[in-house]
Amino acid sequence: MSALIGDENAFMPRRELRAMLRLALPVVVAQLGLTAFGVVDTMMLGHYSRNALAAAGAGHIYTMLFLLVGLGMLMGLDPLLAQAVGAGRLDRMAAHFRRGLVLSIVLGILATLAMLDPEPLLRLLRQDERVVPAASSYIRIVSIGNLGFLLTGLFRQGLQAQGIVRPMVTATLLANLFNALGNWALIFGRFGLPEMGLEGSAWVTAASRWLLFLALLALSHRHWRPWMTVTPGETRRGYASLLYLGLPLAVQVSLEAGIFNAVGFIMGAIGEIELSANQVTLNLASLVFMVPMGIGAAASTRVGNAIGAGRSDEARAAARVAFALGLGFMLVSGATFVAAPGFLASLYTKDAATLALAASLLPIAGFFAVFDGTQVVAHGILRGAADTRFPALMSLLGYWVLAMPVGLWLTFRGETWAPGLWWGLTIGLGFVALLLGLRIRSRFAGELAAFDRD
Repeated sequence: MSALIGDENAFMPRRELRAMLRLALPVVVAQLGLTAFGVVDTMMLGHYSRNALAAAGAGHIYTMLFLLVGLGMLMGLDPLLAQAVGAGRLDRMAAHFRRGLVLSIVLGILATLAMLDPEPLLRLLRQDERVVPAASSYIRIVSIGNLGFLLTGLFRQGLQAQGIVRPMVTATLLANLFNALGNWALIFGRFGLPEMGLEGSAWVTAASRWLLFLALLALSHRHWRPWMTVTPGETRRGYASLLYLGLPLAVQVSLEAGIFNAVGFIMGAIGEIELSANQVTLNLASLVFMVPMGIGAAASTRVGNAIGAGRSDEARAAARVAFALGLGFMLVSGATFVAAPGFLASLYTKDAATLALAASLLPIAGFFAVFDGTQVVAHGILRGAADTRFPALMSLLGYWVLAMPVGLWLTFRGETWAPGLWWGLTIGLGFVALLLGLRIRSRFAGELAAFDRD
């Protein structure tokens, strides 16, 4: 990995490894905790009925499309907050955070409006008629938690920029406990509560998102209070800086989420079994993806702090360590997918047809996972350096110019159906990972300057 960054030191700096692990491990735990909400929902609904699992899959795809666009916009805060902390400018950090708060509220309202009537779009996308009504109801209920979801992301970014992660970990564990018990109670009708199936899971999901935000707010009060009381630093462009970095990230996240949404909707058009199997496969891939995603988030903070403090060597060291950690974990995860696909799929469903198809997709997802983990760490490193436009362009080329056409050709021309789409995703992600790695090698070869448009 040292060759990728192009630094003169060929060895992994032990000090940076310790610093990265101190930040990355709690961030990874928090990321896994956030994904655990969906894992628990999917497992329980998979054991409830195939229709509930398929409808939750379609509903999750629809809702996350809009929420991830919002999170992408807010990710523009990462380099601004991290570099402000590195430079010792709490006043500037407060200004960025308050603008993020306004943006979170606006994006939360817009996302909720987009989810009020999802049925026409689901029908336009030719989703299975047995799935559309249930998925639409699921989407409308879950949308109640949209604002809480985005506000959680904002406060997590602010805390993480200062290396404060324990409140998020604790809040996530509490919300997960509520989510697991609530799903079990309302899906299957336990503790004297009615059996509500998919709708019960939707209500618990919405409530869990608000509980997570409120718990984080309470647990981190002494940390975020200065952001709301300190006099903001003078800035020349205000929201323009946030939009300058955030819009490319929103585009990038939209392109990435869009490709997975498109694959999910294509699966739904093929049939209920394909949609259910895709949901199982995607859920497992998303679970292991949270580890390199957490490492990438930690790398963004470490790189941003180092650049803000004018220490380019430390930024390069952070990049090398992050790459090594992310790639190492995903190689192990990918090998597990290849070695035990049937066992992993059986954790989610006992439906024979869904189980068989999911087991055939998971080995492909093993190769996919290695490239996916590499590219998300690379995105985090570049985000810390305020480099957001090139990654957005690579996402466009990798996902929509390469992955989708190849996947569709393999699916309909090659008649490999669901596996063809996953092979297309794997090829596209490999392309993105390679080019982002080359971008980092080029950008990190010399001195790294802080973002100066704010």
